[in-house]
Amino acid sequence: MRPEQQAANGQRLRQKVGGLGLVSAIALITLTAVLSIAIMRTVRTGSDSSVQAIVSFRAFLAAESGAQLGANRVYAPMGTGSCINRSFDLATLGLPSCNAEVACRSEAVAGESVYTLQSTASCDPSGFSATHSVVVRLSE
Repeated sequence: MRPEQQAANGQRLRQKVGGLGLVSAIALITLTAVLSIAIMRTVRTGSDSSVQAIVSFRAFLAAESGAQLGANRVYAPMGTGSCINRSFDLATLGLPSCNAEVACRSEAVAGESVYTLQSTASCDPSGFSATHSVVVRLSE
């Protein structure tokens, strides 16, 4: 083969390989971008579910706190207690964006007063919300 033909063949080969390199680079960049987006979505979904679990647990604690506060009002440490429906804003007690509604019902069972407290609490911080209920029965 003559030197001119070898040079021409080498130049054609470089052009073909150069075009293949550009296509490979574009494909690699696209694949990397798609994988990055998928990873970001997975991390965000995991983060959102963790926040929702925390808010749900706070709502459970708020419902328990509401039931305990209601029980404290039925059997008051000082003075006379009363079985009435109450609402508690639990932000001042350490559960911001949470409130509890406590419904109290009294009934006589075998001549004894039995109180049923149903505490329903909800927490709504920044786009996430959760509600829990706790039922407590008290007797003397």
